[in-house]
Amino acid sequence: PEEIPDYWREAADHLDQRGDRTRVLEIPGIDFASYRWGNTVDPITPGLIDRPYVARELIPYGSAPSADLLNALDLRLQELTLEPEALAVVARLMSVGDLVLRNDLQYERYNTPRPRTLWELVSGAPGLGDPVTFGSDEPNVPIPEAPLIDEEHLVRDALFPDPPAVAAFPVEDPVEIVH
Repeated sequence: PEEIPDYWREAADHLDQRGDRTRVLEIPGIDFASYRWGNTVDPITPGLIDRPYVARELIPYGSAPSADLLNALDLRLQELTLEPEALAVVARLMSVGDLVLRNDLQYERYNTPRPRTLWELVSGAPGLGDPVTFGSDEPNVPIPEAPLIDEEHLVRDALFPDPPAVAAFPVEDPVEIVH
């Protein structure tokens, strides 16, 4: 499809209304943007918002130390070894005011964390406010050509509810970019 879903435009409007004194951190990191509704190669959020933005992508942007920090955070997310208490702390270190959880990715394509599992981890993280959600909470299921039935699907996925397509979590007591 050539049209970006309305829920992404609503999320972008929400993020812009929050001001540009802090960054937007988008998780999970992805190598190429493959959403359930289409493939865009690059993530769509930077083109929709007028705020500073950070996410772990295939090609790192910024200084080597900032890329290393972002890679370290995302690696822990990808491996589901991140302590939830660390998420807001690292977000503040990067001057992040809003953490965006993109649950509408084709997670099976690049073996990123499953939306249900990541939702459970992030929604319970201390230091993050209540999320503002966008889109429906329809199940995000692998494409038929690439079913992903493994131990995580069989054991963990069934325990958690389906998350919304996109969620924006405010970081409590964020540190502004200029400080």
